[in-house]
Amino acid sequence: MRTIEVVLLLASLLQVTSCSGQAENRTIVDAAEDVDYGDGPTTGRPDDGPDTSVTQDADADLGSDATAADADAAEVADDAASADTADVADAGSLSPSRARINEVYVDRYFEGDVVEWVEITAPPATPIDALWIRVIDKAGAPVLNLRVADAGTKMKTSGLWVVGSEAVAKVDKAYDPKTTWGLPNEGGSIQLTRNDGVVIELVDVVGYGTAPASTATEPKKTIETAAAALPTSGSTGKTIGRKSVPGDTDDNSKDFCVMSATPGAPNGACP
Repeated sequence: MRTIEVVLLLASLLQVTSCSGQAENRTIVDAAEDVDYGDGPTTGRPDDGPDTSVTQDADADLGSDATAADADAAEVADDAASADTADVADAGSLSPSRARINEVYVDRYFEGDVVEWVEITAPPATPIDALWIRVIDKAGAPVLNLRVADAGTKMKTSGLWVVGSEAVAKVDKAYDPKTTWGLPNEGGSIQLTRNDGVVIELVDVVGYGTAPASTATEPKKTIETAAAALPTSGSTGKTIGRKSVPGDTDDNSKDFCVMSATPGAPNGACP
C-alpha cells in the first residue's frame, strides 16, 4: 500500500511539471506572436545615421558651385586687370607729351606776320589744351608765349592742329598778327611746352636759321643738336617741315627740310 501511494504521487508530480512546461512554452510563443508587423515601428534595417549619398551629393554641388564662383571671381579680376592695363595704355598713348612740332611757316617773302603759322601733330583725341607755343628770337629772348588751344580741346581726327595768324585760312587757333603773333624771320626757336599750372615741361623744340644756343629762363633748350635750314630769302609757299623719315631723331637739321607748305594736311616730300 505504501509503494502504490508513492508511485501515484510521482505520477502526479510529473503531470504538473509537464503542464508547467507547456504553459511556459505557450507564453514564449504568444510573446513572439504578439509582435506587430503591420502598423508598428519599422522592423527593417536600423537607422544608420544621415543619408551619406545625399550629403555627398550636396558636398559635390557645393564644391562645384565654389569652383564656379572662384572661376567667376578670377575672370572678374582678369577683366579688371585688363581694363586697368587698357586704361593705362590709353592714357599713355594720348598723353600731350607725345605732341610734336610738325611744320613751321616763316615769312621769307616780306609779307609780314599775317602769313605765319606753326603746325603741331599728336594722336587724334589727345588733350592739347595744356600745350603752349613759346617763341624765342635769335638773341635768346622769349617774345611770345601762347596757348595752342582753348580749354577742353582735343586733337582732331587728322592729328594736325595749326596755330597762327587769323589771316591764315587753315588756322585752328588764331591770333592777331598786329599785336600777339609773329615769328623771327632770320632765325629763332619755337618751343612746344606743356603747362599744367604747376610744372612747365618741354615737349618739343625746333631751332631754325641763326637759332640761339639757349635762353635764360626755363625751359632753356632752344635747339635739338643742330638748327633746321630756312627757306631761301625771297621764296614763298615754302616751310620748314618734318620729314616722315626719320621723323624725330632729336636733330632739327636731319628731321626737318624745306618743303611746300601744307597747313592742316600731311607734309609733302623734301625737294
